[in-house]
Amino acid sequence: MSRRENFVIKQALPWQSREVPMATYYAEIGDTPYGKSGLYREKVELGAFPVGMHETLRLELLNSNDQFEHPLWGGEDLKLRQIISS
Repeated sequence: MSRRENFVIKQALPWQSREVPMATYYAEIGDTPYGKSGLYREKVELGAFPVGMHETLRLELLNSNDQFEHPLWGGEDLKLRQIISS
């Protein structure tokens, strides 16, 4: 065997696992769709998910909820404006 065949590349040390980068996602709901000015807007925290899940979360929210309502003042017919990550 040559020395080249014995050469091993270390990606990470055993105690440094490769973690998927996470981000906190928020759903912005309001009385008008995204791009229109309205009277009411609110950010609702969805939780921490891997980076790049904007479209997946948007589709899951739209498929599971046909109507968004505010829990305190009972506003009806709210629309999902956008998904934001930080």
